[in-house]
Amino acid sequence: MKLFCGNLLTIILYTLFLYYPINGQNKVPKLENIRTILNSDKPVFSIPTILLKRVWEIGGENPGFIFNNITGIDVDERGRIYITDILENNIKIFSSEGEHIKTFGRNGQGPGEFRLNSAITVLSNKRILIVDESISYPKNRFNFFTYNGYFIKSFDVLIKNISNIKNKSKNENLWLVGKRIEHSYLFSPTHLMLFVNYNIDLINEKSADAICLFNLKNHQSKEIFRAMHTEYENKNYCDDRISYRLPWTYKCNGDIAVIKDNYDYRIDILDTNGVAKYVIKRKFKLPKKTKYEYKSSQKKAKKWIEQMRKFGKKIKFNVYKEKSIFYKYGYIAKSMFWDKQERLWVLTNEPSTTVNNKQDKILYTFDIFDHKGKYLIKVPLAAIKPRCFLYKDGYLYFVALKEDGFPWLFKNKIQELP
Repeated sequence: MKLFCGNLLTIILYTLFLYYPINGQNKVPKLENIRTILNSDKPVFSIPTILLKRVWEIGGENPGFIFNNITGIDVDERGRIYITDILENNIKIFSSEGEHIKTFGRNGQGPGEFRLNSAITVLSNKRILIVDESISYPKNRFNFFTYNGYFIKSFDVLIKNISNIKNKSKNENLWLVGKRIEHSYLFSPTHLMLFVNYNIDLINEKSADAICLFNLKNHQSKEIFRAMHTEYENKNYCDDRISYRLPWTYKCNGDIAVIKDNYDYRIDILDTNGVAKYVIKRKFKLPKKTKYEYKSSQKKAKKWIEQMRKFGKKIKFNVYKEKSIFYKYGYIAKSMFWDKQERLWVLTNEPSTTVNNKQDKILYTFDIFDHKGKYLIKVPLAAIKPRCFLYKDGYLYFVALKEDGFPWLFKNKIQELP
């Protein structure tokens, strides 16, 4: 009987360990017997069977337009590309051949004007949605335009959800307020998939990222997944392994892929209720930073320590010699997607070969998994600080820097090799 009770207690504790992280950061649905696909560090095909073939690239010091800080890309059914530039406060439209068609929008608070136009979505009714995260803070303004950039209407949205954090002065849970909507994707003709960055109401000591399903008709939202930021947990310690943004993507049948830790090769596949369907894992080693990257991390740590000292906070900042297995570049990386064959593409820091120590030009690698989670192939990507990846109809669009220091827009065809 004692042996039985001991085994039962062990099983209970093991289950709690699996589904409830020690620091309580991630809101993960409790589910037993989650199917896990464990892959080796070698793909099925040692030679790539897919090629990223460059179609065109635009950018630099073009007098007609200059990209400043692109935060969103989307493409309509005709192949026209829409770019939101958060620092230029405008939207740039290009043809499928990369020709600049039009620029619209400007800084301001009136109809069709922007303060921080962060997210862009091509809707199913020949309209585009631009989300402004600042103009009606803490609400987000949804601006609707025609494909040609003519303003139609706007409304303000406040996304709130109850947290599991107690107010110190009152015996009640605090509200999470969506201070900014950073991504928006068309999920269905009537719903958007939103990536929301929360602040906790009344106090600003904690924040979180969340994935929400938003109804365009009644303006109601349903939270699917939430992850608390960890940088506020210990105010006297920090390190460069802290993940500030939650990588995620979704496919049209409703599956959502979430990476909770950039330093652990685990991809959780959820349904639209946030329930885990299965987990994809892969054996891995954390890539080593180059000397240039390590010195850069040390400089950033020193700058952060000095900044905290100005606020009266004394912190320790640990810099690791390894970098994350998954590629990360703030909230605009968007470096994970499903293609039309339902293969999941995930950008990693492997093999992480620095081409030039003076430039942060690195050969990244896309790991590609089939619809069952099997690790198929690696596809290399040579770019400088790539971000804003968008897959559409067999083409991959993304933004990266070139040697001139300007952001460039790239269009690549995903070509299947015989």
